[in-house]
Amino acid sequence: MNVLFIAVALEFSRQNSETLRYVNLWHRWFRWNGVLWRRVEDLSVFHQIRLLARRYAKLFVELIARSQRELSLGTL
Repeated sequence: MNVLFIAVALEFSRQNSETLRYVNLWHRWFRWNGVLWRRVEDLSVFHQIRLLARRYAKLFVELIARSQRELSLGTL
């Protein structure tokens, strides 16, 4: 599995461990509302994951570009 995918999954879990759960048996996301777990009926979880993945992808691209610049300058 790609390191970037693992990093996104771990960060998403860290940020949402108290409020979101995925139940694989039911193929559903659930959100804790402070009293009980409610099934997520919209695509809000996927939207959160997509935003996080985009942020990580941007950071990854910037890191690669910086490493290439430093390598070409001989500072790495």
